[in-house]
Amino acid sequence: MAHAFIKALRKDHDEQRELTQKFKKAENPSEWKSLFIEIHQELKPHVEGEEASFFQKLKQSSDKEIRLEALEKLQEHHVMDLLLDEAMKLDQTSEEFWAKIKVLLEVNEHHIDEEEEETFEAMAKQFSEKELDLLFDEFKKKKEKIKKQIG
Repeated sequence: MAHAFIKALRKDHDEQRELTQKFKKAENPSEWKSLFIEIHQELKPHVEGEEASFFQKLKQSSDKEIRLEALEKLQEHHVMDLLLDEAMKLDQTSEEFWAKIKVLLEVNEHHIDEEEEETFEAMAKQFSEKELDLLFDEFKKKKEKIKKQIG
C-alpha cells in the first residue's frame, strides 16, 4: 500500500494533468490568463514542497543513480521556475505567453511522469515509513507557506 505522502503527490500530479488539458483546450487569451493563475497556484507550492522535503534527502543518497535522478528533477524544477517567472512578466494574452506556458506544461508532464515511474520507487527504497511521515509534514508545511505567499 502506498504511503499517504505518495498518494498526496499523485493527487497533486492528477490536478496538474487536469490543468494541462484545460490549458491545451483553451481557445482564447482570457482563458489562458485564468488558467495560468490556477497553474501557478498549483505548481509553485508543489514544486517548493518537494524541494524542501524529499529531494533534499534524495540528492544526498549513497546510491549514485538516486542522487543523479534527484539532481535531474531539481533541474527540471529550476526550468519550471524560470518559465513561471518569465510568464508572470509577459502580457498574459499574448501568443508568446501561450507558447511559454505550453512549454512549461510539457516539461512538467515529463517531470511528473518520471517522478511517478522512478522517484516514488526511490523514495520507497530510501526512506522508512517514519521518515516518509516526517518528509510529508515538511512538504505540507512548505506547500502551505508558499500558497499563503502567492495568495
